[in-house]
Amino acid sequence: MSDEDFYYKYDEGTLTKLLIFRLYTREWLPVFLSKPHPDYKGVHIFDFFCGSGSDSVGSLGSPLITLDELRACYQSGKMQGWGKSPLVVHFFDKDKDCIHNLQKKIESEKRSVSGVEIDCRELAFENALQQYNNTLSDNSIAKLLIIDPFGVKEMSADVFKKLVSFPVTDFIFFIPSEILNRFRDHPSIKQKIKRPDDPYHVHRAVIEYYREQAEKTANFFLSPFAIKKENGRLYGLVFGAKHLRGVMKFLKIAWKCDPNAGEANFDIQRDNLSRDQSQGTLFEMRSKVSEFQEELENVIREKKIKDERDLIYFCGINGMTCQHCKGVLEKLIAEDVIESAFIVPNPQKLKTPRVIKYL
Repeated sequence: MSDEDFYYKYDEGTLTKLLIFRLYTREWLPVFLSKPHPDYKGVHIFDFFCGSGSDSVGSLGSPLITLDELRACYQSGKMQGWGKSPLVVHFFDKDKDCIHNLQKKIESEKRSVSGVEIDCRELAFENALQQYNNTLSDNSIAKLLIIDPFGVKEMSADVFKKLVSFPVTDFIFFIPSEILNRFRDHPSIKQKIKRPDDPYHVHRAVIEYYREQAEKTANFFLSPFAIKKENGRLYGLVFGAKHLRGVMKFLKIAWKCDPNAGEANFDIQRDNLSRDQSQGTLFEMRSKVSEFQEELENVIREKKIKDERDLIYFCGINGMTCQHCKGVLEKLIAEDVIESAFIVPNPQKLKTPRVIKYL
């Protein structure tokens, strides 16, 4: 982002985007820093379009949020792995003024954190991917990537395939409205959009497109979140991870931000009402939760779920949290369809999942 873009106050859409990033960073860091003997030889956070670090009234942007969360981790005293392997944050932007201002803020506001190496410099996204390919491709290094391509014309399929190929990597990338609008006419998904003017359909068609790209490359989980700005423009956020625990952490945050559907900072289901254009009447849309619970009940009755891990996987691919399983499991236990020692699956049990017994 150019420096002039930070002479305004972040709107609610931007603040929602930054809140999601903050909450996920808070969930992500302890996974790699809490153990006394770290599983990985390094932890790296890449912010490829970092900007100046704050808006005109001092609201923090992604790089200063990153340092805030790292400081909180360090001060908690609970990160037993702190300092036992390199911990590096990379703040890159192709705008040298942004980098200069960010460096000044980090120094003048004393935002450096003990044990954290800060790599802050002018570097374009495509060049950063090339220069750090070895680090990004290293399966002994944990990575979190933040990609907010303001002013970038497109997130190409080739770049996306590269992102999903990186091991031990979670990413959050944002889709500017200009790019999102182009998806309406993309030949591979145009036929899937029922109403091109409806963000509900464009939003889901876009994530379906990226899921198709991910499936061609690797076993990968993707979750979307739509953000509507005050000017009415729609932006997209896509979270990606190879590990189920990562996507379940993100989904918990998404549902916290949107209790109705876990997908947007606005009513993407239009208050559960839709207009039947042929009749000109309104009919009630079924909620995402009720549809999921009905489908989950069916697959359990068909004995397609054998254990806790299967349940968590089913939640992950459907964009639901583990808590959404509770009512279904309680019902089927009461009806003597299954026996289960749990009613809410626990992602901590992925390696040793508890079995569901059919009666």
